[in-house]
Amino acid sequence: MKNQNPDQINHIKCDAYNCLYNDGTQSCLAESIKVENPTAKKCGDTLCSTFKLDKNTIK
Repeated sequence: MKNQNPDQINHIKCDAYNCLYNDGTQSCLAESIKVENPTAKKCGDTLCSTFKLDKNTIK
């Protein structure tokens, strides 16, 4: 598990396992997140612009 940030947002679930902020248990460790797409009409239309590729997950 990655180091936990004491300022993390609680209860943000994330399926992007290759994101630097994903702790490996579907929890986001980012201090803040930004979700984009002002014209979103359903969950799948939203985009997390906080995503950063964790280069350690690339094989």
